[in-house]
Amino acid sequence: MAKKIFLISSILFLFSLSASASTVFVIDSTYNGHGNKVCSIIREQAPNARVEFIRVSNSAGVSTSALINAIYGVIDRVRSDSQLRQQGVVLNLSLGSPHYSESLARAIKAAQNAGIVVVAAAGNDGGKSPNYPAALPGVISVGALERGSPAYYSNRGDLWAPTKYAGTSFSAPYVAGVIANTMDRNNISARAASNQVLGTARANNGVVGSSAVALRTPQQNRTPIQTVPDEKIIYRLLAFVYLARTFGLKDIIPATVPVFASGFAFNRDRTTNSHNSSRFTPVYPIYKGRDAFSGYFR
Repeated sequence: MAKKIFLISSILFLFSLSASASTVFVIDSTYNGHGNKVCSIIREQAPNARVEFIRVSNSAGVSTSALINAIYGVIDRVRSDSQLRQQGVVLNLSLGSPHYSESLARAIKAAQNAGIVVVAAAGNDGGKSPNYPAALPGVISVGALERGSPAYYSNRGDLWAPTKYAGTSFSAPYVAGVIANTMDRNNISARAASNQVLGTARANNGVVGSSAVALRTPQQNRTPIQTVPDEKIIYRLLAFVYLARTFGLKDIIPATVPVFASGFAFNRDRTTNSHNSSRFTPVYPIYKGRDAFSGYFR
């Protein structure tokens, strides 16, 4: 009889462990070990969590179409797995852009409807509001703390969290890990855990994982504000080259004109309808940190 009780208890215990194990998906790039660093921070905060790294790029940027496809891939995983569907999962996005994408917004909304808690880096522009997708409704945006204070480069987010390597890229996974650990410790869903973390942080001046600090408004305009979109700069430059060559000004126009878009790579994206109706969709750069406080890799 005692053996049966022990066996049943052991089975129930193992089942409870399986049921409480949280899952965190990370959509990121392998550039400079960025995605691996993000995953390591999550594991530090949630040692029992299952962390899955979804590589969508080997460079400093992630195309909008690749990001959207990866998000829908996570949604399919959740919908096809009864345990994930019941518990929900956490999705970390340590990337962003100042440009709004309707297709990305729909993908994020679909993820939230599937029980996925989305945590995103606020961005490294030193602004009062986060970039996208962190600025989308329901997304938990995270700003960076350094030495107990908001980092000068950090955009303001819903929450503030310590950054291990400098940059909001590495503050977002701290919060994602805290949410996952809350799931594991309390055997609750991702949504319930996120609400608990948000509630605790709001009572602590928005700070996660640290004592209350006197928050200041991030400094503005540490870099020049670009008033003309990169797309228009490209179009104007190409138009000038075309007109110059057409009307006999070839002597002042080199055969090959190098074109540089500050902080952007332009890819045609048939799946994304950009909010500004541009023919080109910007790549969502991963955030480097203090070395590029405008938010982009150079």
